[in-house]
Amino acid sequence: MGLGYWTFVTNVYVTVGRASGERRVNPEKGATDAEFLLAKFFAVGATGLLFGTVQGVYQVLPWSLDWLHKTGEAGHMIDPMAHAHMNLVGGVSVALMGLLYYFLPRMLGRPIHSLALGKFSFWCIVIGVFGFYFAAVGLGWREGEMVLSGLTDVEAKEAMGIWHPLLLSVTATIMGVGFWAFITNILLTLRGKPAPDAPVDSGLSKFIGFSVVAILIGTIQGVVQILPWSQEWLQDGLPSSYFITPLSHAQLNMVGFAIMGLMTMCIFLLPRILGRPVVDPKAGRTALLTIGVGITLSYLVFLGVGLVETIAIHNGATAAEARETVAGPWGRYVLFVLAQGVLGFGYVLLFRHISAIIGVEERRAYFRNFRARMRNAGKASVRVHPRALSGNPGENQRRVLVATGLEALGFLGLGWFYSGRPFIGVMLMSGWVGFLTIIYVVLAIVGNASLLATLMVPYFAFAIMSAIGCYRSYMRDARENVLATS
Repeated sequence: MGLGYWTFVTNVYVTVGRASGERRVNPEKGATDAEFLLAKFFAVGATGLLFGTVQGVYQVLPWSLDWLHKTGEAGHMIDPMAHAHMNLVGGVSVALMGLLYYFLPRMLGRPIHSLALGKFSFWCIVIGVFGFYFAAVGLGWREGEMVLSGLTDVEAKEAMGIWHPLLLSVTATIMGVGFWAFITNILLTLRGKPAPDAPVDSGLSKFIGFSVVAILIGTIQGVVQILPWSQEWLQDGLPSSYFITPLSHAQLNMVGFAIMGLMTMCIFLLPRILGRPVVDPKAGRTALLTIGVGITLSYLVFLGVGLVETIAIHNGATAAEARETVAGPWGRYVLFVLAQGVLGFGYVLLFRHISAIIGVEERRAYFRNFRARMRNAGKASVRVHPRALSGNPGENQRRVLVATGLEALGFLGLGWFYSGRPFIGVMLMSGWVGFLTIIYVVLAIVGNASLLATLMVPYFAFAIMSAIGCYRSYMRDARENVLATS
């Protein structure tokens, strides 16, 4: 997965670099300032994904997991707080901001309200996102080391003095200013009517407005949550305050902003990509409206239940007693199901609309080609490379026995490598490392080494099946090779 992200990041860097070079060499034919603003946002978004995925890969290593587990709340500043913010805000949200700056003028048939305000929002976002990330990682690491030396989470935080709240609050505020400048620019752009020559589906721009209002409320809530008194209030209100953050907060930032914005642009772009007639997407607007209602209800339910129950805990109630403050023991669950049910129904409507745009024949043709490609790729991946085959049956037999033994002993992928199937080898080795990492995490959490034998049973069962597959497929190609060379 990391390799996929890093390939994407490299591609973005190369593309943006070429576009920048073309603008310098031939300004008339290069991208305009407004168009290149999208490239800048994409480059920053790709950098956010790069930071987040590198951290994610490092965090699953055994010693890193152990450190994060031992440091408690200090480690939580690194993961999930810094990690999630870099991936979701620095990666997803920043790239989406660039997309909205680019596509909203095309929906309305007129330019964005202020390019200068767009550039201002860009630089505030860059400083705020990366400043907040490094502040959270740095504070988490420093306080984590204090915890390992014998201090409690609270004592380590107090030892940092004013620096803990100051760094987080200042960088979060700069990030918030960047978002609010972006939101202002989008809302001012939406304030006017679409141009006379705007496309017939310009009404979709209203849902862009919904998405930026969602991120407006979400960023205000995020800044409030990072203040010292708010953090303490939320911490003391656990587990009920979990509904306030991250649940209600994420509902606005990721679902209300990111998902709604992406779905709106998807409905706008899909007929143009497929060469279909561009018409007013009534079914699409109905789906987006239903999703918007579901997002609003989910946010209000999560926030309302969280506030009521957290207040009850602060007034002396236990977590179990707090759960009954909202319409009895089952009332909260009814509210959750109803709110999420409306949202889910909206997703079903969206799926139906997109499916109708694509068309039945297009879908069938895609899956026919997909299945055929997968079959051919599967067959090609188990074919033995010619250099791993010999005209001597005895030599082939020795090679395949060594490969089969490596697989059966649990060294998944090495046998396939040795027998000339590197693609399968890489896939199995990745699975092997991932499975052993999962075992390590499970044992670290449970603290019971007796589970090791149970967890290893399916691993070695799969290793035996892999060994059999390795042997049979190699011998098939070896026999064909001997017959061809004799």
